[in-house]
Amino acid sequence: MNRFYGIRFAKSFESEENWLKINAYGAKRIILWSVPVIIIGIITLFVPLRDRTWLTILLVHAPLIIIIPAVESYLYARTL
Repeated sequence: MNRFYGIRFAKSFESEENWLKINAYGAKRIILWSVPVIIIGIITLFVPLRDRTWLTILLVHAPLIIIIPAVESYLYARTL
């Protein structure tokens, strides 16, 4: 348990058990949500993006890949 890395909600610092549970859950959610990034990366290798509309759509939605697992982790932390 530290203040430099990991999922650091107030609930995480209440006990070592909470720290481990929240960080394990959060890591799984981040891994799950990284799958779309990998798929998009593979697709863009083979499909030319001549139209910048697709690139704009991807860039606009990219923050969701971090925001969604963060919110899911926060909601999980509230249940502990």
